[in-house]
Amino acid sequence: MAPPLTILLRAILALIFVLATSHPLIGHSYVTASTSIIGNDRGGVVEALLKWKSSLKGQGLSLLSSWNSTIPSCSWVGISCDSSRRIVSLNMSSYNLNGMLQNLNFSSFRDLTTLVLANISLSGTIPHSIGNLSKLNYLDLSQNELSGYNQLTSTIPSSVGNMSSLLDLWLFDNELEGSIPDSIGRLGNLTRLALYENKLSGHIPSTIGNLSKLELLYLYQNQLSGPFPREIGKLESLTDLALFRNKLSGHIPLTIGNLSELKLLRLCENQLSGSIPREIGKLESLIDLRLFSNIFSGVLPIEMNNLTKLMNLQIYNNSFVGNLPPDVCRGGVLVNISVASNFFTGPIPRSQKNCSTLFRVTLNHNQLTGDISDALGTYPNLNYLDLSYNELHGMLPAKIGQYNNLTLLRISNNKISGALPSEVGNMKKLNVLDLSKNHLSRGITKGLAKLDALFELSLENNELMGSIPPEIGMILTLRNLSLSKNRLVGPIPKQLGNCIDMLSLNLSGNELHDSIPVEIGRLRSLESLDQFGRLQSLETLNLSHNNLSSEIPSTFNAMAGLSTVDVSYNQLEGPIPNSTAFHNASIDVVRGNKGLCGEIVGLKPCPLKIQANSHSGKGDRKWLVILLPIIALLLLFMVIFGFWYAMIRRTKRNAKDQLVSTNENLFAIWSYDGVIIYENIIKATEGFDSKYCIGSGAYGSVYKARLSSNQIVAVKKFHVLPDGDIVGTTKISRQKAFRSEIRALTEIRHRNIVKLYGFCSTPRHSFLVYEYLEAGSLESLLSDHETMAGIGWLERGNVVRGVADALCYLHHDCSPPIIHRDISSKNILLDAEYEAHVSDFGTARFVKPDSLNWTSFAGTFGYAAPELAYTMEINEKSDVYSFGVVTLELFMGRHPRDLISSIPSLCDVQLKDILDQRIPYPKDETMADLICVLDIAFSCLSYRPESRPSMKQVSQGLSARRSNVPDYPLEIKLGELQPVTNGKFKSMEHRVLVNKAGLRISVACFFSLSFQPWRKLFWPIKEILSEDSSPLYKEIMVTEYLTCFKDQGSDDTPPFLFCKPEIDSLMAGLVDAGIIKTPRIFAQESADKTNNHTTTQLSIPVIDLGGIECGYTQRQRIADQVRAASEKGGFFQVVNHRSLISVLKGMKEGVRRFYGQDEEVKKEYPTRDITQKLVYYSHSIRILPRLLIGETHFFCYMVPDPPKPEELPQACRDILIEYSNVVINLGDLLFEIPP
Repeated sequence: MAPPLTILLRAILALIFVLATSHPLIGHSYVTASTSIIGNDRGGVVEALLKWKSSLKGQGLSLLSSWNSTIPSCSWVGISCDSSRRIVSLNMSSYNLNGMLQNLNFSSFRDLTTLVLANISLSGTIPHSIGNLSKLNYLDLSQNELSGYNQLTSTIPSSVGNMSSLLDLWLFDNELEGSIPDSIGRLGNLTRLALYENKLSGHIPSTIGNLSKLELLYLYQNQLSGPFPREIGKLESLTDLALFRNKLSGHIPLTIGNLSELKLLRLCENQLSGSIPREIGKLESLIDLRLFSNIFSGVLPIEMNNLTKLMNLQIYNNSFVGNLPPDVCRGGVLVNISVASNFFTGPIPRSQKNCSTLFRVTLNHNQLTGDISDALGTYPNLNYLDLSYNELHGMLPAKIGQYNNLTLLRISNNKISGALPSEVGNMKKLNVLDLSKNHLSRGITKGLAKLDALFELSLENNELMGSIPPEIGMILTLRNLSLSKNRLVGPIPKQLGNCIDMLSLNLSGNELHDSIPVEIGRLRSLESLDQFGRLQSLETLNLSHNNLSSEIPSTFNAMAGLSTVDVSYNQLEGPIPNSTAFHNASIDVVRGNKGLCGEIVGLKPCPLKIQANSHSGKGDRKWLVILLPIIALLLLFMVIFGFWYAMIRRTKRNAKDQLVSTNENLFAIWSYDGVIIYENIIKATEGFDSKYCIGSGAYGSVYKARLSSNQIVAVKKFHVLPDGDIVGTTKISRQKAFRSEIRALTEIRHRNIVKLYGFCSTPRHSFLVYEYLEAGSLESLLSDHETMAGIGWLERGNVVRGVADALCYLHHDCSPPIIHRDISSKNILLDAEYEAHVSDFGTARFVKPDSLNWTSFAGTFGYAAPELAYTMEINEKSDVYSFGVVTLELFMGRHPRDLISSIPSLCDVQLKDILDQRIPYPKDETMADLICVLDIAFSCLSYRPESRPSMKQVSQGLSARRSNVPDYPLEIKLGELQPVTNGKFKSMEHRVLVNKAGLRISVACFFSLSFQPWRKLFWPIKEILSEDSSPLYKEIMVTEYLTCFKDQGSDDTPPFLFCKPEIDSLMAGLVDAGIIKTPRIFAQESADKTNNHTTTQLSIPVIDLGGIECGYTQRQRIADQVRAASEKGGFFQVVNHRSLISVLKGMKEGVRRFYGQDEEVKKEYPTRDITQKLVYYSHSIRILPRLLIGETHFFCYMVPDPPKPEELPQACRDILIEYSNVVINLGDLLFEIPP
């Protein structure tokens, strides 16, 4: 029965399809069902579970209340059954339990397919009986990222090899010891093996080469030794191989070249030696190669130029020699190259010069040569460049100023000459500039003053002349300044004192003269302004080997942070300052001066009068001479003090009254009386006593403080490093800018953002003051099983919406926009009503062109976006990804590590199995909201940042009204979920994709009678027109499918493409999509080739649609492959498309029926008119359709309008309509064309 015409119209909107497959139906499904009665205890499963329960302890035991003999076992928490009421899944991840696996009788669970006992504080050993689980597909005994960890010890039992059905084995992050058993090689179906972060030792067993289906092998961070097993080369399906941080030795085997699917190869931090085999060039899919910190040697093979997809190359800390590969960036996608600390020679590769994608380049500590101006190219994204300790020469080119995103530039210890170009001042994001130990000459450019994010400037050991530019004092962020061992003359600029955060100052080895500036801060004019005393953070000061004269200013006494000083070999005189740096110094730091005196061993003491002038507290006059003046001064002081004390008490009383009267906003007077607030907080926390600490993180600790006004606030105190620096502020471009940003953050007003009251900074403490929220963080709440059992699905949905609204406000309503950079469950705080509030702006950053580009990792592992593995450039889409992780974590009750990393393999997992089982399952409308939230969460987890929605789209999608929502059962599998957002949200990115792909509005069907077997479905997607209007075809040969030759035709027939079979699987169906011009892929390149009947091999992409129904992440990855294939060649092949085999066979039979008709019947369809809807062609008629392939074809041509059902050939009408439905369904699935 034919479907309505509207369905055919949808077929027109789908895609151009070519049917050429006999792939069987893939992916049967099963629906689990709970038992309604207990029934018989098959194999003693129920008895084994109840016995194990009786041995468990911990708070989570209350969650197992359903585990009793009065409730059907298939209804127990954590239990899933098949249709035969057999228990097939036990999932108790993140339950707060204590127990031992030895107490669980595994021999009873012969039907178990899934066993997840991660993060439930297991102890003891893995019992040998676990090998009885012969049907097990998924075994996870690993740690999660919430609280707690497993404590499994001893070895991996050899019986694990009996679990022949195992697909995933996760035992990472435990205390497993001993060797990996040889029996693991019997797990022939295993796809993922993760044993990392244990204490495994011994050799990697050679039997691991039997795991032919293995895709992921993680053995890193153990104590494995011995050689790199050559048998790993048999794992031809492997995509991820991580063996780093072990004790592996020997060479990389030649069999490494067999891993053609490998994308990540991480062998770093081992003891591997020898040279890199040239077979590594066969790993053409490789994205990430890390071999650093080994003892490799030799020359890099030229075959590494074949790694055109390589984004990350890290081979530093080895002993490589020779030249770098000349075409290391041939693919044009290289992001990070780190080859430091080797023995490379020769020039920097020219391909690297043209590699515009580079983000981080470290070539330091080698022997590279060549002109620096030839080595540097155009790098719009470059963030980090280190060429130090090489043999580069020449002058720095002016184009270096174009590196707008550069934060570090190190070219020290080379042979660079000439002047420092003024264009260097254009690198506004530069934090570190180190050009020391070169041959730079002339003066220091004043352009440096524009580097307002700079905190380290090293120009020592050059030949710089002239004076120190006073403009350097405009770089307020400067912390380390070294201009030593040059030819600088003149006075020390007084403006250097503006750099109040200075930690190290070295001006030694020059010809500086005049006195050290004295009158610190007393006058406003530059003539007498002495800034050195204001450098209270200065730790190191070296002014030696100059011609400085006069006395050392007494204002040095105020430099409390000064620990090391050297003023030797100058013309200084007078007393040394009364500061710690001089008290602990030796004679060497003051040697060679004109007349210094003081209390340093080897230095002459000062006369008493001089000591009095230097604040020694002693005088050289008799007490009778000074008694009367002292008494007069004391009386005057007492009068002044009494007046001052009375005024202070009145001020404090007024301030206190004001604080009480404005209890709702204590910090409104922040700038007016910050001292009172600071003292109030110190008093409330008793000097930050640990008993007030309610949390701690990488940047600081959080304290609960009840102020004198009875207001409770949260105080985040920054950690202080040994050098006195504050964690989290080391890369703040300037203190003033930071304070202005904090001031702007305090003005944020949003109900879902924690109120930031202000920021206090003193030499002792630096802290942020926030609004205090009673319920604490989402992270702590998720680990509180009792509390979470009372927070339902609607409340959790409200938490998600609150976080989305907050991020939408930060990204879209703030000017400039603000990136949070660390969205995680620990930074989502809840009030008493469990309303979400986003907190912790200690890592936040304004998004504006002139802001400092923080390149250090600031997020939380497990929440950070995947692109941060290759680039530290952070934008709003980083927050979007983190939001998706937090959303899943909230609804799963645990961190979704496995879910977001294994979406394709989780298609058969039931929805109810991933939900938090501490509360009843959702029903009715609640289920609809849940599906919507999960749908949006998966869209946020797209691997490509540009494919993720904006937070505004997310917020709108979560607030949209649901309609026509399917009635989903709890047993539905993740692979069967369909979005419920009515196309408003889900298709935004994919509509763009369809437009970019240039899809034809047509459906075409080609068949060849000789085509057997049907292996793959060929999917034309884009018209690619020839620039040559003549309809000449280019010879092609598709490997294993067809060989085609161009036939020039005759006087009365145009040329056509004739294809004859070489093997059984003749591909018969490339499509022109009704375009008059020839697709570019078949275009004749030049007229002189028209008589050549040679073949040219053509590579047609193959795209695996397996797992496409498992959510946005997988669909978007497939869509990205579709886009790339369509832009490159115009069509591609798909496998695992899951079209019904009956439809495919029926289509073939329908074509045969058409061909079996009389010739006169078939002649109704041949035509040259492209406006006709149906075309039939055979060699006897010799009429050219738009594209001819094969000997006899039926061309179902649907342009511009689809034929009506009655217009279709009767012999194959029904099957054409049914096949159109297949086109519609698969098209909807891939591109999400809304109904």
